[in-house]
Amino acid sequence: MFSATLSRLRCPKCRGGLKLPPGAEASTADILSGALDCPKCRTAYPILAGVAVLVEPVEEYLCAHAKGISKLVKDSEIPKQYRRAYQEALQEMREMGPDHIEEDLESDRVNALYLMNHYIATRDLDFAGPDPMIREWVAKVWDKGPLEEVAMRVAEIDVPGLSVVEQGCGVGGLARRIFQKKGDGRSYLGVDSSFASIALARHLNLGAPYGAKIQYPADLIEGVVSKAFPKILPLGTTDVDFVVGDLSVMPVQVGSWDVAVSMNAIDMLENPNDMPKSQAKLLKPKGIAIQTGPYIWHPEVAKNLRAQFPKAASDSATMVKELYLENGFELAESRDQIPWLFFKHHRQIELYSVHLLVMKKKG
Repeated sequence: MFSATLSRLRCPKCRGGLKLPPGAEASTADILSGALDCPKCRTAYPILAGVAVLVEPVEEYLCAHAKGISKLVKDSEIPKQYRRAYQEALQEMREMGPDHIEEDLESDRVNALYLMNHYIATRDLDFAGPDPMIREWVAKVWDKGPLEEVAMRVAEIDVPGLSVVEQGCGVGGLARRIFQKKGDGRSYLGVDSSFASIALARHLNLGAPYGAKIQYPADLIEGVVSKAFPKILPLGTTDVDFVVGDLSVMPVQVGSWDVAVSMNAIDMLENPNDMPKSQAKLLKPKGIAIQTGPYIWHPEVAKNLRAQFPKAASDSATMVKELYLENGFELAESRDQIPWLFFKHHRQIELYSVHLLVMKKKG
């Protein structure tokens, strides 16, 4: 992480300020190891391979994400008090064998699908393989998805020193698009619960060291990932950074952001109302919340939403707008049917229809 990021961060346990590792205060270089200490509650949050892990409890997180962490971090670099539990969790995962569950956000395959979506454009159409139908769909909609739509709207916001926080940033492609469109004098912080995703985001955007291969799917006869990912040039700025955090307990300042973005995450929450509630806390008065979603609700979540807001239950877009209105926002823009295409391999693509909502916090 960069020392310039510190002023934006807060302890997820007590909301206190954090201290950099000794000797890092005046550094402009990337801080690759050490810990962020909270003087108030005396909790230490490790920095592993440049990734600040701002989740409480720390040991539970390290054990749950041992697979992704172990690709980049030696066991000896895990803080001593957590090392034994971490090694036991890692051994259990190894004994289970290869994990092909696509919901596993630490897996190479899942991260590869997001990497392609975030960083590869149709000018690199050769990635789509030889099938003419797949190539046609990629050419039609690949560059017109929610990432591009959100980046355009952020670029249009004319606020000096615009600050952007993204909840569920994944592998970090939105930051790159924002800064390529209009980055001068702006700052961005991405937060995600996946260690593997944050490590990739920091490598591709900021040039942080990354000690593993980065590949994406081709013909699956060669394995789930087999094709080398193209080289991506770093942005060359310390105004962008990414940290690990829990979206429900964001480890950042509240009431200090101009824009809060959440992409394709609201329908992954047990209580979708947590997202507009969280964004309302993060934003300054009159700040802008942007969210997108294909609204693939879990049946129990959908049932609870219908019970809470029966008048707005006619469709998902209306329901989500109602959630934001209930949390002190007013509607700025609502746009539906934005295509979101996933290239899964040379013989499979998935197309989602996404709703985009731009809301303004009252103030």
